[in-house]
Amino acid sequence: MVLGVAVIATFGLLIGLHPAGNSTVLIRFLGHHVVVARGGDFATVALIVLLLVGILLPAWAIIHASRTPKSAFTSLGRSKGRWVASMIVLFLVGDASFLLLPIYYLIRVRPQLTRRRATALE
Repeated sequence: MVLGVAVIATFGLLIGLHPAGNSTVLIRFLGHHVVVARGGDFATVALIVLLLVGILLPAWAIIHASRTPKSAFTSLGRSKGRWVASMIVLFLVGDASFLLLPIYYLIRVRPQLTRRRATALE
């Protein structure tokens, strides 16, 4: 459902490109408003990229964590349920900081889980 909303919103933004428009793209990050882009087409493209990254990156992390066996998490002393639940809750909160946990998961935890699963198969 979220992906469908993102696709429809992106399509609507592509149709509504206004080269002379004076638009500003803001995100909320750790409680502060940050200006990402100002003006016309660049602001529209920046918004589309932010929407795609903001949906696809957490989705990739949540799907990977959900499909990884619980035993791989427990062998690292981590909780599968806690990782999945915390990423979903942060995604639903909507602050741009929700990207920090999936990025940490994909860069630090995922390689450890992959190595652990590879050694378990040997």
